[in-house]
Amino acid sequence: MVTASSGIFFLQPLDCPDKVEQAAANSWQAIKSTVLDPLQIDFERFSQASAHALALTNLAWFAAEGEQRQKSVCVALLYALLLYDLEREGVPGYYDYLCLLRSLDQAHGTAERTLASFATKWRHLTWEAKPRLLALLQDMADARWGKVSHLVMILQREFVLECDTPEDFLDSLEHLRSLVELTKLVIVPSTEGLIPRTLIWTCYMAQELSYAASVWPSAAATTGTAGVGHSDSESAAAAAAASLEEVTAALRDLARALWEEHRDHCLEGGVPLLWAATRVHNNDDVPAFKELAKSIAEADVQLVEQASNQVCVDHLLFGEEQEQVRFIVDDAAKQRRSQMLSWYLHKKSGWLRPRGSLADSVLWLLLRFIEIGSGDLRLDFWEQCWSGEGHRQLAEASIVAILFAVAHLAPRHDSWPKRLFDALLNPTADPEHVKQRQAFEASKQLLPKAQR
Repeated sequence: MVTASSGIFFLQPLDCPDKVEQAAANSWQAIKSTVLDPLQIDFERFSQASAHALALTNLAWFAAEGEQRQKSVCVALLYALLLYDLEREGVPGYYDYLCLLRSLDQAHGTAERTLASFATKWRHLTWEAKPRLLALLQDMADARWGKVSHLVMILQREFVLECDTPEDFLDSLEHLRSLVELTKLVIVPSTEGLIPRTLIWTCYMAQELSYAASVWPSAAATTGTAGVGHSDSESAAAAAAASLEEVTAALRDLARALWEEHRDHCLEGGVPLLWAATRVHNNDDVPAFKELAKSIAEADVQLVEQASNQVCVDHLLFGEEQEQVRFIVDDAAKQRRSQMLSWYLHKKSGWLRPRGSLADSVLWLLLRFIEIGSGDLRLDFWEQCWSGEGHRQLAEASIVAILFAVAHLAPRHDSWPKRLFDALLNPTADPEHVKQRQAFEASKQLLPKAQR
């Protein structure tokens, strides 16, 4: 069985092992016992002196027995590449196993599906597995492996900066730097909706970097910089500041290049891109992106006129949350929807990060309700947004998201909703100054079917 110490995922107490990881680990154990152990090959202590050429031949013969054996070898090799550090320079070594993986995977795409499952759980991967996954995707992109761009979009959607300890913060910045470089590699020649999603992602990462910069000093003080001396603490802080500045510049340059060189494709981002850019523009803690965000926000008319692009809307939320809210809205029993929606929104109230915020969830639900026209559930949703006994954060996030929708989506509106929206996002504004009933009445103008 895969455990917290032996697998590629961190497991919290009472967590069930990941099913895909379990299947991959079982396939790897079968390959080890059948092919590698008889040749005394140990990936944990990788050695060029081992009989890797013979192992590669035997793996090819093993896979030749049928499609299921091919898939088993593919999944096993992927698991091993994320679990161990293989020699990348020597021959035979890392690239020989990667070439075998690609040759076996061309017919059925098992590698892409397996990696998509692992990428969706990025936040739960071990610190050792994360850079290996990024390096593997970099090699796949260099080799023009199919659908790598899809995997990169998943990583964008799931990525958050870790700020618990200085070491985590520095490692997370390096991961973000690698992801930015990987994005440049896969996005430039492609126009399959990747450009607007990447621009949305850069806006969110700008806010994440600002958030991380504000909380990292407190994290360093809390942990005592992992018990090191004062000089080492100052050195770690200087390294973090330098890395933060470099990553911010790389992210800004990527966003600026996309907006200036591929503006027509960027406009496909529609309302989600306008939402992300407006939040950056109204955040004084993200000065590096202010000018770019202002330029995007000034294209509000063009963005709102774009047809609804669900992949861009989905880029607002983590994958697990999308599954939850889709089930609540589309598949849950009617008599339980309202209660499940209330649980989800109140649980989300505890998430304070810019990425995947409560306001993002409210906007996602709002856009979904506009699309499907579920009148009864929408009424329950509005009531929960304002009821919030003890959940002021939910009411404030709801006001922000709905006023944004009123300002930019309502067929008829005065200028006051947009002014209120801008004021709400200003750090000096007090959301209590906005009457909840005003926002409720404005939302009914946007959604006539929600009339009582």
